[in-house]
Amino acid sequence: MSGFSSSALAEDLPPTHNFWLDARLSIKTERFGEPAQQLSGRLLWRHGTTRNHIRLLSPFGQMVAELNTLNDQNGANGLVEARLADGRQFQAASLDELARQSLGYSLPFEALPDWLVGKGSIRSSVLRDDLQRPLQLTEGVWQVRYRYQAENLSPSSILVSSEEGITLRLLIDRWTTNDEAFGESRGDEFVR
Repeated sequence: MSGFSSSALAEDLPPTHNFWLDARLSIKTERFGEPAQQLSGRLLWRHGTTRNHIRLLSPFGQMVAELNTLNDQNGANGLVEARLADGRQFQAASLDELARQSLGYSLPFEALPDWLVGKGSIRSSVLRDDLQRPLQLTEGVWQVRYRYQAENLSPSSILVSSEEGITLRLLIDRWTTNDEAFGESRGDEFVR
């Protein structure tokens, strides 16, 4: 598994660091009075200071949803749009709102880049292990739990859950945080 170098600690990484994330994904919603829903598949995410390109794929590799943002140089939201497999398109003011509109439930995509490296807002609390790796982060209604393989500094899985009955599980297959491995995009296709 690739990830951060052994000399990098989570607090050394900037909150808008470029990364490529390839992870198996499970989203489960259990809202009171509604039947539980579950989506499994793959998450492909290219994150940068001025853009995000997120693809949610079915277990067989078909696109379920594609979310894109294009921000200004200061990171303020600009164009935020989604396209679903059935051709429907959505636009919103933020990535989190776009997920709510297009997928039907709130996912914390805007906070996830920081949460992946154990950073939260001023209002969050972070529990760390002896290696200073995050074990648990709590921010608002969200709780993030981290699992590691041996002494790796980057997590092998992340469990994000909310008090509102939403659970997002990421089993990280590839996580690259350096610009050389960020890759190129040719149109709609991801190239690694």
